[in-house]
Amino acid sequence: MEEVKNPKVFIEDGMEYNTNRRDIKLTQYGRNIQKLVDYALTLTDREKRNNASNQIVQAMEILNPRVKQIDDYKRVLWNHLAIMSNFQLDVDYPYEIVPEDVIKSKPELVPLIKTRLNKKQYGRIIADLIKKAVEIEDKELQQEFVLMILVQMKRIYINWTKDVVSDDVIFEDFKAISNYQLSIPTDFKLPQSYEIKNRIKTHQPTQQPSKKFRKR
Repeated sequence: MEEVKNPKVFIEDGMEYNTNRRDIKLTQYGRNIQKLVDYALTLTDREKRNNASNQIVQAMEILNPRVKQIDDYKRVLWNHLAIMSNFQLDVDYPYEIVPEDVIKSKPELVPLIKTRLNKKQYGRIIADLIKKAVEIEDKELQQEFVLMILVQMKRIYINWTKDVVSDDVIFEDFKAISNYQLSIPTDFKLPQSYEIKNRIKTHQPTQQPSKKFRKR
């Protein structure tokens, strides 16, 4: 009867537990590529390191074919090689490698806008547009901008509530958001609610009927 080997023997024969393995820098290339990169780092002859690096990059391209969808993907592969070597692989790179500090740098925090919105159902974009309209010095241009904003406000309101709305509601909301700094022509009328609803419907993607209900 064949003797069962203990776990230590299996490890010595080349089988390793995942818990004992080093982390992989870029998992899309697998552990074997990482081992090849580690091996290239041990080569003292520069020419051998260059040859090994070229062969590793070719293998990376085969193992991760999706990388070819990226513009200038060869540069990306060589940058990935540098990353997997912790930027320690001293070879003749055919492309300029992105510096390590740039790769490891964290993006700047996006500041949160904490100001509360007046009539928040219209969103911050409408509030910003109205603010911009207040700053326009050309009165004719300002008036055209105001009318455009009013139409958009009614469209947003109907899309949000799924109901009809009178022009007076939109006008009062507009004045409140602008802190009553903008005027509306007395004879101006917004499109009817049903017109805006129909326009919204026509811009929605139509669903294709299932094969079961298609006409033959």
